Amino acid sequence: MNILFYTTNEVAPQYGGVERVTANIANALTTFYNVNCYSAYKYNIDKSFIKQQFVNTIKINSYHNLNNLIQFIEQNKIDVIINQGEHKLTKSLRLALNQSQNKKCKLMFALHVSPATEINFITLDNPKKELKEGKNIRKNISKFLSFPYQKIRKIIKLPILYRESYHFADKVILLSSHFKKPFLEYSHLKDDSKIRIIHNALSFHSFYDLANYNHKKKEVLIVSRLEEEPKRISLALKIWKEIETDHTLSEWKLKIVGHGKMESWYKSLVIHYGLQRVFFEGTKNPEPYYNEASIFMMTSSFEGWGLTLTEAQQYGCVPLAFRSFASLTDIITDKVNGFAIPNDDISLYIKQIKLLMTDEKLRKSMSANAIESSKQFSIEIIIKKWMEVINE
Repeated sequence: MNILFYTTNEVAPQYGGVERVTANIANALTTFYNVNCYSAYKYNIDKSFIKQQFVNTIKINSYHNLNNLIQFIEQNKIDVIINQGEHKLTKSLRLALNQSQNKKCKLMFALHVSPATEINFITLDNPKKELKEGKNIRKNISKFLSFPYQKIRKIIKLPILYRESYHFADKVILLSSHFKKPFLEYSHLKDDSKIRIIHNALSFHSFYDLANYNHKKKEVLIVSRLEEEPKRISLALKIWKEIETDHTLSEWKLKIVGHGKMESWYKSLVIHYGLQRVFFEGTKNPEPYYNEASIFMMTSSFEGWGLTLTEAQQYGCVPLAFRSFASLTDIITDKVNGFAIPNDDISLYIKQIKLLMTDEKLRKSMSANAIESSKQFSIEIIIKKWMEVINE
């Protein structure tokens, strides 16, 4: 069987969540089911990232002219295309396939966010940042002036794109059963026969050995793109400021693993708050950091799944997150394998993280529960669900 993944960016596991999930699924399909995996993408990423290996890859420049992509699909005898979340591609790709020699090729659409949260990505964060740095002044002023119109236009168009993705795909994959009703309501659909639920799989193959728990360090970890929307790293730094002012917690450190356009701003916040125990680690394999850290912080305003939460649990790193997305309850059972805190309740977040820091017995107990609960997301279990849907 030949499967083609479409992603907006080139696939590199350390680049972002969708890319890591794609690499994980592709590797598992090849390992367990001898599937040949191919890649199509629109944007190149920095050469510093180690790219996922596929049988063959193609870069496309436009969603309107797909001739090169169709030729690629025909030449490589692609059986199934998995569109990793690009609504704009689904309709045009289906129509192009219907005119091609490969009319039997199936098309799956996988939504990697909670329904309608794409609206939250319509921001002026990047223009604001560039204006502060004195870059592209004329271009960014133009963006500010046209922003209200552009946002309204996108808000009106998005439900239409959702309906098209459902109509033109053979199957639609959602990350959580909590997303089915919002998807249908937002798309103004009643039929749910194409929808299947598949959680994201764990990124790593081994589980933390609790016998080594004494080797855990007094470290809190963040693994994230360094972007304010939706990650809200500034909120994490605000919380951490309260930790550093508590002298009984002076042994604890915060490590931040990741990259992103807001990194310089976050570093300036660290200086502004006078923080001494915050360390930016850059783009690294997060596995060794999960292995050493005891606590994991997430402060996102929304997520599709929260892949880093299950990664942290897999390594006995107890997570805290705001209840800002519905799928959180699939991952965290509050006070059992992590803390699920009411959205924006910063005072409770500080209280719970301090409780974890000061109660080693509780920390170890929750660590054990986190490791055990994460096993339901092992790649062996999740890839079977993918194959079941593919074989339908």
